[in-house]
Amino acid sequence: PTTSTSTSTSTTWASGSGAGFEKQLPGEVLRRVCQWVHPLDYLLAWRIVCREFGQCGYMEENYDKIVRVPDDTPSLNSAVNMLAGAIGETYRGLVLVRPGVYSESVRVTQQCHMLGLGPRGSVVIEAPGWESALVSAGLGSRIVPSELKWRAFNTGEDACVENFRLRCRNELMRGRCVYIVNGQLKLTSCDVEGGVIVSGSRTAPRFQDCRISGSKGNGVHLTDHCKASMVGNVVEKHRGHGICIDRCSTPKVVQNRIEQNGDCGIQLFRLPEAAHIVSPDIRDNLFAENGKSEVDVAPSLAFRREDSEEFLAAAVQE
Repeated sequence: PTTSTSTSTSTTWASGSGAGFEKQLPGEVLRRVCQWVHPLDYLLAWRIVCREFGQCGYMEENYDKIVRVPDDTPSLNSAVNMLAGAIGETYRGLVLVRPGVYSESVRVTQQCHMLGLGPRGSVVIEAPGWESALVSAGLGSRIVPSELKWRAFNTGEDACVENFRLRCRNELMRGRCVYIVNGQLKLTSCDVEGGVIVSGSRTAPRFQDCRISGSKGNGVHLTDHCKASMVGNVVEKHRGHGICIDRCSTPKVVQNRIEQNGDCGIQLFRLPEAAHIVSPDIRDNLFAENGKSEVDVAPSLAFRREDSEEFLAAAVQE
């Protein structure tokens, strides 16, 4: 891009300690570079090493609105609601969450990046009662009649949730700690203490660098034609299958560590009449100490152990 070399649009810093010379980087170039920097990298590294980087307008350039929890509002849901009112699909907000335990069930209803600050696991979302810790069930962006005085709205189908620990206070809800039935939510660097359910033909969430453990049923249940992507995660210590795939779902399951699960590492249920459906992309995974086989294919529908009367009775006794 064409840039100006005037001092009013340039950022100056020393090139190395004791380098003896300075370089100038046009402000427009700096802004274009910063838009590709991850927000956590900017907050923890860029901003603190150079005063000029801290004044480059990174947050304002990349996010339409920023809400801090608990500084601006005490709960994550209220922070997400504060991002409402945006016009069109290009709007994007940032929710910064300080370390602590937040007792709520978070609904992702806006196009935003929810970022937990602090060391991994220090920001905890604990769902009370019969609720999942994280729910993504948006209906997508829509154009609505002008009589309603709205031009468009979005419901968070392409949001990102990063650096949280997710758990349910109710032990019977641990099998559904994260519930995703629509959209392309990205879950990265999160610890899920329970199970994940992904369902729906329009559902294509992305899981990266997550640890999913401790469900009394299956660890991850991918069902009903979903197209989830799981790359570089750890799925461990579930009583059922590590990952269960059924009802013509075609996920990408690559380079995950799947270990210490009660049944199979990956259980794929594939009906004979669905032979024409594209097969899931399952490769380069590491398996260890699973109760049965690493990958098993069965011509039937999945049965959720956590739905059985025997399972519920045993859980109540525990």
